[in-house]
Amino acid sequence: MKTIFITGVSTGIGYAAARELCANGYRVLGTVRKGNDGRRVESECGGNFHPILLDVASPAQIEKLPQTLNEQFAGLHLDGLINNAGIAKAAPAQFQPMQDVRE
Repeated sequence: MKTIFITGVSTGIGYAAARELCANGYRVLGTVRKGNDGRRVESECGGNFHPILLDVASPAQIEKLPQTLNEQFAGLHLDGLINNAGIAKAAPAQFQPMQDVRE
């Protein structure tokens, strides 16, 4: 079974991608910021979905991610990455504070 890692699967494109991939026999490791979201997506996608609690805006959580994956999925090979997590800001990038851009 091929394994895909997707950031930001709570809603939108990440959620749709996780559902489609799980329905087509892929194992999906998907990041969510809230445990409730992970449980909801897991119940909708079935046994091929595995939630990973992660806020991609947290450097500490990002730094710990490899350890978390090794602990939960030792030896698992990743076949793909969909780096989807993010938020939309309604303003030209040049006028946004750098902190907002980093978010």
